[in-house]
Amino acid sequence: MHLTFINRSRRGFTLIELLVVISIIAILAGLLLPALAAASKKARAKKAQVDMANLAAAVVAYNAAYSRPPASKRTRESITDAYPDFTYGTYQGSGGSQVFDSKGNQCTAGIGNFANTGWNISNAELMAILTGAELANFPPGFPAYAIQTDKDGKAINFNNALNQKGTVFLNVKTAKRYNPDGVGELDRVYRDPWGRPYIVWTDLDSDNRILNPFPEVAGGPRPNATQPNAKFISQPVLVMSLGPDGSWDPTKPADMRGTANADNLYSWR
Repeated sequence: MHLTFINRSRRGFTLIELLVVISIIAILAGLLLPALAAASKKARAKKAQVDMANLAAAVVAYNAAYSRPPASKRTRESITDAYPDFTYGTYQGSGGSQVFDSKGNQCTAGIGNFANTGWNISNAELMAILTGAELANFPPGFPAYAIQTDKDGKAINFNNALNQKGTVFLNVKTAKRYNPDGVGELDRVYRDPWGRPYIVWTDLDSDNRILNPFPEVAGGPRPNATQPNAKFISQPVLVMSLGPDGSWDPTKPADMRGTANADNLYSWR
């Protein structure tokens, strides 16, 4: 007579045991994911602050080398007494096309030349001048807005006309297509870690100050430079990242909670 013994130590998990394990994993994941997200946001913000500081320093270095700000003739002629500082925003060209974000979608922030004189361009102009390149020779697949010419009909910084020494004032990597953390290969736009263009204000009237891009109080109109209550920031260049939400509110103070400005990052703060 043969007896059969069952080794119960090798039995599998029961359904209840599996559900308990899955529940524990879900709880741990729920605790860990917010911490990882917060760490990622902090790392991106730190990277953006470094980028903005380097970009501002490059503009200052160019000013020192050439005794003028890095700007095309179109840009220099597009300021007014009321708005003497140029805004390198999200619009590009006289047609007002919005540059793309890292996903290939048009930016929604809608930031252009405050003087509203018909000429807009993104920081691509600065990248061409500060890196000793020109705004031309784009690879296949580039967007129509990428090609912009100066008053002479040639590409901006053609033959290094605006950086005759060929000095590289800003070392920044080329990013694939419109990817963040670099200058996009398809349009030469410098994007922040969230994939949107850095916004730059440059002092074009050489008074070493820039009109505050934001109002002092919510809802109040931002005064222009000719008004007695105009507010200035005593720096020759300002750089802003639109932060995680990719937007801003020009009618609210820069750091106002509960607004689109709350997560913005600024080189001057």
